[in-house]
Amino acid sequence: MTFTLILARRPPSSNKGRNAKFQEAVSADAAARMAGGARLDGALYARINWFHRVPTTQDADNIAKNVLDGLKAVVFDDDHRIVKLTTHKVDLQGDYEISAKDLSMAVYEELSGLLNDKTHEHVLYIEVGPVISPKVWFGPVDERGK
Repeated sequence: MTFTLILARRPPSSNKGRNAKFQEAVSADAAARMAGGARLDGALYARINWFHRVPTTQDADNIAKNVLDGLKAVVFDDDHRIVKLTTHKVDLQGDYEISAKDLSMAVYEELSGLLNDKTHEHVLYIEVGPVISPKVWFGPVDERGK
């Protein structure tokens, strides 16, 4: 099972410490999406894509902490389960391309709906799922997110 959550929110930087308000909002949205389903277990990956329409100097590596802490005890028992992590900042004013081949139609439509709604300055895409392969990749990150 893969968990996906899409929010029209800016992720706060972990440089400023714990952001309880953001974490509580993510937790509540995640609980609603989980709808009482079982938490993910075992080795997990997390993919966090932050789409923004306004310039930002926020570092990509500081996005994950508050997001993952908001999912803790809802989607998984603890964030030590996350063994692979990617974070990606996408400037919506520049060139970008979304590959939808691995997304369900419902998730794709939800994401594209928020991205096409110009009233949202920030869209946060969060995906958590089981690690399928123990492979460790080196070299450039390709279009498949390795």
